[in-house]
Amino acid sequence: MRKSSIKALAVHAQAQVRIGFVLGIGATVALAAAGGLMFQHYRAVQAQKAAAVEMEALSASTDAVLKNLKSPIELRFYALLDPSSTPESLRAFADRVNQLLAEYERAGDGKIRVARFDELTDANAKAAAADGIHSFNREKGDACYLGIAAIRDGQRESIAELSPEWEQALESDLSRAIANVNAMVPAGATPANVPETDLQAARKGIDANPALASASLEEGTAILRDAAMAEFKAVVADMQNQSSEATAQLNQGAISQQDAAKELQQIRAEQTRKIQEITARLHDQLAALAASKAAGN
Repeated sequence: MRKSSIKALAVHAQAQVRIGFVLGIGATVALAAAGGLMFQHYRAVQAQKAAAVEMEALSASTDAVLKNLKSPIELRFYALLDPSSTPESLRAFADRVNQLLAEYERAGDGKIRVARFDELTDANAKAAAADGIHSFNREKGDACYLGIAAIRDGQRESIAELSPEWEQALESDLSRAIANVNAMVPAGATPANVPETDLQAARKGIDANPALASASLEEGTAILRDAAMAEFKAVVADMQNQSSEATAQLNQGAISQQDAAKELQQIRAEQTRKIQEITARLHDQLAALAASKAAGN
C-alpha cells in the first residue's frame, strides 16, 4: 500500500472479553473513509507495557453491547481517593478510567449516563458502599473507594474495586457489567413482559436442565448468565479470527482494500446480531426461571 493512497487515519479497536479471569483477545482492525473506504492493519498489542494506557476508540464487542441496550443505564463512578495517602499513579489511573467512561457515554447515544463521585465525603462513601464498592486504604487514613456500579431499572452490577494491575481488562470488565445488567429482568417484571411463545421455549429449556431444576433462583440466574457470557466470548473470538483472516488476505494481496473493508463490516454486523440474540434469549430465560421458581418448580 503506498502512503500517497492513505487519506485518513485508521481508528484503532481492540476486543477482549474477561469472564471470571482475564481472557486476552488481541486483534485490531482499522477502518477509515475519505473519497473511498480504506483501512490499514496494525499489529495487535499483546500486553500492557506501562501503567498509562491510552483510552482510544471502544472495541467492536463494546459497540455491540451498547447498540443492544434495552433502556438507559447509569454508570456511577466512585473515585473517592485521599490525596495524602494514595499514590499519584492511582489517581492518574482514575483519570484514565474517567476518560474511558466518557467514551462509553459518547458511544451510548443517550443510553449511557455517567454519574461521577470524586469528593471524599461521608455521603459519597455511604453511597459507594451501598452500591457494592469496596473500601480500601483504611490503615493509612480515610477509607477510599474506586469502583463502578452499572444501574438499570433498579438492577445493579458492580465492579467493586478497580486496580491499575487489571487496566488491560477494564473495558471488557465494564462491558460485561453493562451486558449483565442489560439482561437482568427488572424488579417487578412478570412473564407477561415476555411473548408467550418465547417464554414457553425458555421454560422448556429450563425444565430440561437438571442443574436449573435443583438450583435456587439466585443459583439458576448465575448458571444462565455464565452460559450466556461463554457464548458471548465465543462470538467475539470468532469475529477476531475472521478479522485476522481478512487482514492476512489483504496483506497477501489476495483481496482489495475495499473488499476487505466490506468483509470486516459484514463480520461486525453478524457479531452484533449474534450478541443481540444471546442477550434476548438470556432475558427470556431469566423471566422463565423466575416464573418457574415462583410456581415452586
